[in-house]
Amino acid sequence: MPLTLTYSANAKSDNRVFLVKNKTEIRRLGLGKDQKNYFENQFADHEMSLTNESGKVTVVCKISDVKTAGDKEKVRKLGFSVYELLKKKVSDCRLESENAEAVELFAEGLGLSAYSFDKYLTEKPKISLKKFTTGNKKADLKTVNEIVGSVNWARDLVNEPVSYLTASQLAKEIKTRCSKADVKVEVFGKQKIESLKMGGLLAVNKASVA
Repeated sequence: MPLTLTYSANAKSDNRVFLVKNKTEIRRLGLGKDQKNYFENQFADHEMSLTNESGKVTVVCKISDVKTAGDKEKVRKLGFSVYELLKKKVSDCRLESENAEAVELFAEGLGLSAYSFDKYLTEKPKISLKKFTTGNKKADLKTVNEIVGSVNWARDLVNEPVSYLTASQLAKEIKTRCSKADVKVEVFGKQKIESLKMGGLLAVNKASVA
């Protein structure tokens, strides 16, 4: 199963990621004195800081008001950075942020970064991180995860070898995918394509096989 950020009001984890805008927010996180001082000292010069106390990981990420495209992309990249940092260290994690849009952007970066195409690998990559939750119920994670899932599905199609993903198989994949979204799909066979005089399409398909 691909990793996605999900909402849970009560889920708990020893490992936490905080998205904060300033030092004042750090002081409200309920951290111990040493942790608080450490993150405050790191805040000015680092977009992301981490502590690991007896296997309990805490990450503080610096974000802005996410108003510009550049600001938003930075939060997506934080999702990537956190995933790369934690994927082999912990099995679960909790994201804490009052900013719903930042949570959505982080979720997008996280979900896209967790993609891998290992269908044909004998030995699968060993990834420990399986569960990532947040308590921010205002974030539209359903839409974000649908987008991430669609992008990763397209990646799967690109990564499939041509010996598997023939034209007919691609049609089947699309039909199956769209049926889940209640989208009607009509697949044209060779005879139908010829009757519509879509010779260019047939020529491309023939060249692909060759």
